[in-house]
Amino acid sequence: MPRHRSFIIAPALLIAAAATHSPAASTSPEPVRAAATAAEEPAYGALYDAILSGVDKEKSLDQICAAMAQQIVTASPAMIEVESAFPGFGLALAQAVRPVLASQSDRVRLEYRPRVIAVLKQELTPSEALDIAVFYRSRLGRKMLNGVSQTYNGKAAIASGLDGREVSDADVRADLSVAARQTVSTMNAQDLAEMGRLTRQKPALLKMRAISQAMPPVLVAIQNAPLTPAEEAEIDRLVGIAATVHFAKFQKAGPAT
Repeated sequence: MPRHRSFIIAPALLIAAAATHSPAASTSPEPVRAAATAAEEPAYGALYDAILSGVDKEKSLDQICAAMAQQIVTASPAMIEVESAFPGFGLALAQAVRPVLASQSDRVRLEYRPRVIAVLKQELTPSEALDIAVFYRSRLGRKMLNGVSQTYNGKAAIASGLDGREVSDADVRADLSVAARQTVSTMNAQDLAEMGRLTRQKPALLKMRAISQAMPPVLVAIQNAPLTPAEEAEIDRLVGIAATVHFAKFQKAGPAT
């Protein structure tokens, strides 16, 4: 199992940013960077919270666990044999650690919130941040975020984790690129037309492209955030229980042939 990863929720902002830059909204405004005062800080938090609140965490976990299970059972010839003999073994392990993945992701997300907010402040004025927050709470914004929940699976990042490597910038960008394209594909012609109209009314939406370029280093750090000793121990405990229970299912009937 990967020993230092925060796959859930964290990429939502960047996928949403990349997906917002759809073909219907292809002209970027000149960047405007204004220093925010302490009193204006809530605007950036409001944007971040609007995006996170639109992501279905359970659907995201479903995607991550399915991708993790696939990576587990193909990680080595030995694991391929185990999965063949005891079908469902990889998914059983992935589902077993789901609660730890969720809680660790929540913890790391809070720890890195200031760095995410800093990127938003670099690219947006407080007024622009609020305009974009309103969009992500709209029908179209919610549809886009629901698409994120159903498309992001972190496959490249998970592969690095299971292989004992640090998640790289290339891993993050590869996963986000796939999810962004798939998210845009969930939008119909009416949605794209509405997106074009909204970006003409609120040019700040086009600045999400700049955010999508600036955010990957933060997401790399988030996804490489280490587990705590307690989280490590809990994963070991849950994996042990899941393996024992799964193998027990086959004791009477014998391994699959």
